[in-house]
Amino acid sequence: MTRIPCSSPQDRVLAARAMLDRLRGGPRAHILADMERLCDAYIHLANWNIEAYKRETSEFNGKSGSHWIRFVGWSTHRCF
Repeated sequence: MTRIPCSSPQDRVLAARAMLDRLRGGPRAHILADMERLCDAYIHLANWNIEAYKRETSEFNGKSGSHWIRFVGWSTHRCF
């Protein structure tokens, strides 16, 4: 594989998109799909309004956050 130097941010974006497109068509595409959903869930969680929970000192109630867990939508495929 030949390395081509990236000279601009646009070049890096195009290279990343090409790499992702190649991975999506490969035998491990389900891993990439799971990782993309996990990243989306982390972004969703980071933007979640926590005002109602700021003064809580007890353990986090998973049922309160279950909507973001379902957001991930893990596939039945696993790496192992």
